[in-house]
Amino acid sequence: MNNNINKGLDTLRFIFFTKTNWDEPPRLRHQLAHLLVGAGHEIVFFEVPSYPWDFTKKSSPSPKQIKLTRTKQFLHHKLRLSRLLHFLNAVFEKQQIREKTLFHGINDQDVIVNFNYDYYFLRDIFTSNRIITVINDNFWCRALGGYEKPLRYALRRTCEDSNHVLTVSTVLQDELARYCNPHIFHPWSGDGYLAPKSNVTRRTLLFWGYIGERLDIDLLVELSSVISNHSLNYRILLVGPIVGSHSTVDRLRNNPVIEFAESSTLDELDFSDVLAALIPYRSTPEIDACELPNKALQLLGRGLPLLVSGMPHFVDKPFVYRLSLSSDYLKTLNRIEREFQRLPEEIKLFVNNNTGEARLKTLLALIGKSES
Repeated sequence: MNNNINKGLDTLRFIFFTKTNWDEPPRLRHQLAHLLVGAGHEIVFFEVPSYPWDFTKKSSPSPKQIKLTRTKQFLHHKLRLSRLLHFLNAVFEKQQIREKTLFHGINDQDVIVNFNYDYYFLRDIFTSNRIITVINDNFWCRALGGYEKPLRYALRRTCEDSNHVLTVSTVLQDELARYCNPHIFHPWSGDGYLAPKSNVTRRTLLFWGYIGERLDIDLLVELSSVISNHSLNYRILLVGPIVGSHSTVDRLRNNPVIEFAESSTLDELDFSDVLAALIPYRSTPEIDACELPNKALQLLGRGLPLLVSGMPHFVDKPFVYRLSLSSDYLKTLNRIEREFQRLPEEIKLFVNNNTGEARLKTLLALIGKSES
């Protein structure tokens, strides 16, 4: 990651509110925090709130410039099934946040970066601060019993009380346009572009990420069957932690085509024989809104074409190949092999147009700060 972007700017402090632990696998909030620290700024990172009865959860280790803190919440956001429950939780959380605000010396010059759709009460605490809300998921689609009304109530108020709202896809942008004027803010490739080796036999289809129920298991089983039945010399490599029900993933075990590997960073992986990066998600309301997953830019940064399923709004580019249960798998794999050598220039251009420098410029422009 480039840790020397635009050094020399006036130092700002950004206060991140999230429902994420710092030591979780990197997501947009981690990526943005690292980007800002690399530019010489400071971060106070509020990790996912715990509960009043939980005295065991401590903050994770973090880089020197990122101070971690944690508050408590009265009730999980999905359980706030009425405005009254939202109000009671807000009273409780506001007191928690005010205490941390005093402890960290947060003042009205600090910039609030909020990743929580339900934190509409932040304006009550930070009356003069610039608040930037980032909506990177349609959380309300996972409402208990499908009862979205109280979640949308919190979302609307959060957007209305923010100075700026950023989101990661045009689908979410259209949804949020009911309440505000949202801007697209895609992820980026933190390491830039690394050209793949040429004239190498490539036989690995790589998945890198959480291995669980979000994956289209049926598609992976069918793809592996086609590879096996046609005696093709391909392997499917799944790298990452297994989450959720193990019974789902068990369908992939003892498959001669599919291999599992423990979590690792991209720097630790060998890409020399990788033909394409698999992003084989099944179709669900929250996944279907995805346009460019965080991992996509990181994998493209390694010069890999993408082989995706689900996500009907995924960016349409020459290096994005689609799979479904009705696909001609052999035809698709042969096509990637034929086209692999001509793809790097297009991938490089896309990666270089989606850099940390570009995102930093966008963010600083929103808060009225120049890069020079």
